[in-house]
Amino acid sequence: DGRLEGMVRITLTEAFAVDMVLPRFAPFRERHPGIEVRFLTDYGALDLTRREAELAIRLTRPQDASLVARKVGDIAIAPYASEEYLARRGQPDPSRGFAGHDVIGYTGDAERWPEAHWLTATAPGARVAIRCNSLLSVVAATRAGLGVGVMPCMRGDREPELRRVAPPVEALRRDVWLVVHPDLQHNARVRATLAGRAHDLVADDEG
Repeated sequence: DGRLEGMVRITLTEAFAVDMVLPRFAPFRERHPGIEVRFLTDYGALDLTRREAELAIRLTRPQDASLVARKVGDIAIAPYASEEYLARRGQPDPSRGFAGHDVIGYTGDAERWPEAHWLTATAPGARVAIRCNSLLSVVAATRAGLGVGVMPCMRGDREPELRRVAPPVEALRRDVWLVVHPDLQHNARVRATLAGRAHDLVADDEG
């Protein structure tokens, strides 16, 4: 299909859509008014091989060798706290296991995230103030001063109330992959969407 019109479904997390894609979407819409992009923001990965979506933005490389994946950048991740929390509780010390401080923990499927494992291993001296199952909830809880929260620098650095309390954690750095089914990689509207997303993602500050 060589037409620059029709539907393209992109599966990605809600936080990635809110922070990275939607704020940069207007120029693509101006260039390609005939392409209807549907953002499927679900923490459960939709299956490209079953054509549940045309494109995916993933933070891990897909294991299915039949899919075409291209790395377009990476994301730095660090612990943050609000200025109000720091004024009230002082600067946390990761080398002391965040002793005497509160942290934002994880629950449900989020307990499998690398951030959850890192926090468990790194902050044995901390108290879990609240547990969340989404990145947006972690950000909101951190911004509210409930404790130290771990989040991508692309989000934390843009929150005026938040400050990094430690450098980015190299073990948590994530690759960003654009993924497409091989049968669709030469489809005109899919190629146009791939090109637009890759340019915007690579142009972002990686923290």
